[in-house]
Amino acid sequence: MSIRNYKYIGEMTKTKLSPEEQVTAFITTSAHPLANVMQALREIILGTSPEISEHIKWNSPAFYYNGEMAPFDPKEYKRDIVVYNVRKPGEILLIFPTGAKVIDITGILDGKFADGRRMVTITSMGDFTAKKEALQNVIRHWLALIEKLKSYRRTISGKIDAGEQLVYDKLPAKARKALPVRNKSPKNPVLCLTNW
Repeated sequence: MSIRNYKYIGEMTKTKLSPEEQVTAFITTSAHPLANVMQALREIILGTSPEISEHIKWNSPAFYYNGEMAPFDPKEYKRDIVVYNVRKPGEILLIFPTGAKVIDITGILDGKFADGRRMVTITSMGDFTAKKEALQNVIRHWLALIEKLKSYRRTISGKIDAGEQLVYDKLPAKARKALPVRNKSPKNPVLCLTNW
């Protein structure tokens, strides 16, 4: 049996809510029997670090790193920490899209998928309570592995300064191609970077 939030989806089409309000609406209008666990998970995940924000992604609450990051291919999902999967009524599946990079000494993460996903299954409030500390440790370790971008000064002309040029030069070709460029001169690329 699949649980859908038809009421939530209908409300979303009528009004524009902030990402946090969208997550609140998703949880409060959910018919899922573990909606209270969803809220408790939300509080623990957000309480782990101020570098975590929330939104709706893939039709479910999702939590992501909100700081500046080194450029990457968006299909690598490096910003995404964890996403709820609430399709089954008896469980909440927490999916870590890039969980394979985390060394899980707690044993809480399940699965070893080719795409790098790892998961945690929560079946009740008691199960959540038992796994809460291990879950926070996994999230903290995930945050420690983020490829954060160091702040470099930009020149007034918008051209890359020496520090940024070094970062740009070390990027894989795939990541360089993903960056928007106004001037394709190899000597002095002028990047339109909002997250740098």
